[in-house]
Amino acid sequence: MPPAASDTVKVAKFVETSVLPVLKSAQAKESTIESVTSLVSPPSANIDRAGFAVLGVGINALDVAGAAAGANGLNVTLDA
Repeated sequence: MPPAASDTVKVAKFVETSVLPVLKSAQAKESTIESVTSLVSPPSANIDRAGFAVLGVGINALDVAGAAAGANGLNVTLDA
């Protein structure tokens, strides 16, 4: 495997084993985080909601990419 490809695999494994669980944990605590933010700065709750929406999209993309990699394939959706 060329060095660039092996580096990509290492990064993908790191994201799957280290980053993704942290993101999912944060998403699971969404309501608590929003509640605390609302107490500190009520207008900031909207920013939290938008951030968690983006986080959900990111987690979904990582899950789909991981499933495709696990199947030794790639699935690209061109139209939503």
